[in-house]
Amino acid sequence: MDLDREIGSNVQRERERLGVSQQVLADVMRERGWKWSQATVWAVEKGDRPMRLAEALDLAQVLDVDVRNFGQSAANSAISASSRRVSEALHNFYEAASALTRSRWALAELLDNAYPLDEAGEPTGHWEHSGADLRHVQSADETIYATSPMPRLIDYLTADLKERSNTGPAGRVRELAEEVREVEKIFASWVAQGR
Repeated sequence: MDLDREIGSNVQRERERLGVSQQVLADVMRERGWKWSQATVWAVEKGDRPMRLAEALDLAQVLDVDVRNFGQSAANSAISASSRRVSEALHNFYEAASALTRSRWALAELLDNAYPLDEAGEPTGHWEHSGADLRHVQSADETIYATSPMPRLIDYLTADLKERSNTGPAGRVRELAEEVREVEKIFASWVAQGR
């Protein structure tokens, strides 16, 4: 496959990943000052129209990819896309863990305000709740941590990487595995601190 066709195939895949039509992509590129139409997008994706570097840079920005992705082989491009999805999932996990922590602190503050401790350190009132509510609050961290996919995810990401080099896709997977380990450490410390 020649380079223009490979670039075109990668552009098409990235456009489809975002769920936008050729016309929408052409409209966005036109807003950036390029004389693009739906036919231009079609020709680029088929490899019939080479892009100038400035066009490729703008297009990469529009598609939210590194411009180097356009010239990658299909296999490397798929690895990059998968790596991006892992990174996004890790970010989403971190956001969810942060939301859980904020919610737990808010609940603790509400309970502290509603039932302050007396001189003996005992709550001054009793929270009227169903047993399910209490069990849910008391065991949320342990349940989440015990059922966390993190150990399995780390094993998956690091499997068979010991034999590979620290460069290229294997190096990126190794970096992602390290990010996962860091999030797992943070999550474990939250659980240990009772946050």
